[in-house]
Amino acid sequence: MLNNIGDSRETALKRLRSIERHFKRDPTLKIQYAAFLDEYLSLRHMRCLELPIAEEPMSFYLPHHCVFKTVKQTLKIRIVFDASYRSSSGISLNDALLVGSTVQQDLISTLMRFHFFTYVITVDIIKMYRQILMHPSQTRLQRILWCNDPSANVDTYELTTVTYGTASASFLATRSLKHLAEQYAHQFTRGSACVLRDFYVDDIFTGADTIDELKLIRDETIQLLKLSAFELSKWASNCSELLETNNRDRLPVIIRDNAADSCILGMQWNQCQDTFQFLCNLDTEPHVVSKRVILSEVARLFDPLDPIIVIAKLILQDLWQLVIQWDESVPPGHPHSLDRFQNTDE
Repeated sequence: MLNNIGDSRETALKRLRSIERHFKRDPTLKIQYAAFLDEYLSLRHMRCLELPIAEEPMSFYLPHHCVFKTVKQTLKIRIVFDASYRSSSGISLNDALLVGSTVQQDLISTLMRFHFFTYVITVDIIKMYRQILMHPSQTRLQRILWCNDPSANVDTYELTTVTYGTASASFLATRSLKHLAEQYAHQFTRGSACVLRDFYVDDIFTGADTIDELKLIRDETIQLLKLSAFELSKWASNCSELLETNNRDRLPVIIRDNAADSCILGMQWNQCQDTFQFLCNLDTEPHVVSKRVILSEVARLFDPLDPIIVIAKLILQDLWQLVIQWDESVPPGHPHSLDRFQNTDE
């Protein structure tokens, strides 16, 4: 399908011009946008192509835009490269890429195993996708247009690492981890087993029944991942001793300061009590507690292991059996009200 990719540069250029008009209205956004791409360039996650640029038959220009994510009450910018944009032939880069198979265990298995250990650690890889280089023959499919000065010529860049948002990104990243673990399995037995078994995308959820065993797993995993320049951050554990300095490297382990609660795959984990918690903040103002309201509140809960969601679904099922209408008030104190699972811990 790559042979059928049409022209994509013209639309990518139009998208850039639209962004530049936005910059004129918001100069601060321009500074943040440029800083993000400057970091890409300084880290060699993209490279500028020298003129003249050969327009190869199989090349693709990724339009880009920004989104903002709240991190510690601060808005952090992120540039999104649009691999789903359709070229002049109606085919996008994602249409032409293979998704790849799943090489890691499913979410439920990972979280279930996490429950069984006495001592556990969670951690993730910093910018995992961007630590994996693309083959030079493939970077022409990840071209972008950019210029710091709108009055200057537009420069063409190629993203040199795995790009988030491309259809094959998840497989390429997780398969790279698997290859690394298999390659050094004889040298780092426990670390290799951890990488093969306890990863979910870029997050590790591992544990053991003794502190010494988990320390060994921790140290070997750090050593193994460093061989491919994968750095770990956001350490959290139900045992503070496991978050001490790694003696083998004498490097400090950066953890969440004064954070009793950590976020694990969208769920709140209380490290001190070693429990998963689900917040259900109901409106304190007087209002009609109806089937519609209950469904709205239930939809806010995320529980891949399902016990909390099951309770909520049973409540809704009971209300259907009682033939209560969507906007009809549930009687106060009724056993099918949301009070039944407020403040419930898993």
